[in-house]
Amino acid sequence: MLKLCITVILFGACIAWLLPLMTYINNLFENSQLSKYASLLIKALCISMISHICASVCRDAGESSIAYFAELAGRIQIIIMALPIIDEILGVAYSLLEFV
Repeated sequence: MLKLCITVILFGACIAWLLPLMTYINNLFENSQLSKYASLLIKALCISMISHICASVCRDAGESSIAYFAELAGRIQIIIMALPIIDEILGVAYSLLEFV
């Protein structure tokens, strides 16, 4: 139980340390054409970090199968979130192939 409390406190501290960096990155990409991609990248990074921490807590508790599914759920969520970008890339590739 103590490990879980320390993990939650450290996770909160890491989020507090990352907020200025996220704000800076958001301001950097806000005025460019890449703002949509930057927000998806930040969301994917957050999903990855959260699923990794969840899996680590599950492994520490001795539940390796639940840890595997926590990581798998994070990966699936990132793939689902990236589908619009993949669709856009395929649309551009198709238009380039039509042009040739």
